Amino acid sequence: MLQLPPQNARRAGEHWALLGANGAGKSTLLRLLGALVHPTRGTVEVLGRRLGRVDLRELRAQVGHVDPRHPLTAPLRVRDVVLTGLTNSVAPLPRWRPTQEQRDRAFRLIGILGLGDLADARWPTLSQGQRGRTLIARALMPAPLLLLDGTSHAMLLREGRVLAQGPAPRVLTGDQVGKRFDLPLVLERHDSRWTVRIRGRA
Repeated sequence: MLQLPPQNARRAGEHWALLGANGAGKSTLLRLLGALVHPTRGTVEVLGRRLGRVDLRELRAQVGHVDPRHPLTAPLRVRDVVLTGLTNSVAPLPRWRPTQEQRDRAFRLIGILGLGDLADARWPTLSQGQRGRTLIARALMPAPLLLLDGTSHAMLLREGRVLAQGPAPRVLTGDQVGKRFDLPLVLERHDSRWTVRIRGRA
């Protein structure tokens, strides 16, 4: 069971990272925020809409969810994968056709993400990094109000409970993160990149 404190409102412009060992509740929380599942107890509000009292497909259109385990198996082209962000589906819906404006937006995002030469490339031929950028473009297609990616703040979870939360530099310390994983960790930040190592090892 995932338990979050009631005073956990987030402000616009913040980008949160979730950290925790396997089973801590990260995937559950992201699935709730992405309006992919309903809570088994308690209440969840996403963008001011309570799950269970809102059309999930309508709500999902306002949430950009970048899932590195995107369950696509068909050999879709990059442009088609990006366009599925408008329908919140893994594959294009039957009889659905994007407008020219929507196609233009897809190509703009593909270019912005550095995939301009790969718009017609097939999903199975892409590298992991190229797939990740394709999924970011897909998440941005509906101009979401909430994008589940990025880091300015962090929340540490363990066994479904929040153990620490706040600005990333304050929360992401070797001591705090190490306790969650039962490891002597050292965390360092260089510009916008974080590195982690086990204390005593290079």
